[in-house]
Amino acid sequence: MPAARQDDPWFEAGVRALGDRWVLRILYAARDGVARFNDIADRLGVSRPVLAARLVHLVGWGLLTKQEYRPDGLRCRYEYRLTARGLAALAVLDEIRAWAASEQPTFQGVERQLTIIGQSRETHSEGRSS
Repeated sequence: MPAARQDDPWFEAGVRALGDRWVLRILYAARDGVARFNDIADRLGVSRPVLAARLVHLVGWGLLTKQEYRPDGLRCRYEYRLTARGLAALAVLDEIRAWAASEQPTFQGVERQLTIIGQSRETHSEGRSS
């Protein structure tokens, strides 16, 4: 398989499709069987406007389907279900998670260093503004 380059259109498409924390969380919730808008919002703690935008995104990319249902006497509502494409994306994300878990000690060290660097920069920039 050829290595992905920075200007690789397929890599860029994958990042656009999956490169958002809410998109990832919604996909995992869908895999767990959470399908209705309010249930997803409650489970994830995501704002309704953000959730609505991400669901449109996921349906547009073919990762979820939007299926109508009508509770007794109420207006039409929708459920969101994983597609085969969504399941395939989750398989890739599971591999990334497994890789990250195997690298946990390294990541924890890097996160500590980045936190220290970030705090140092904040302190340094605060000192300049005085």
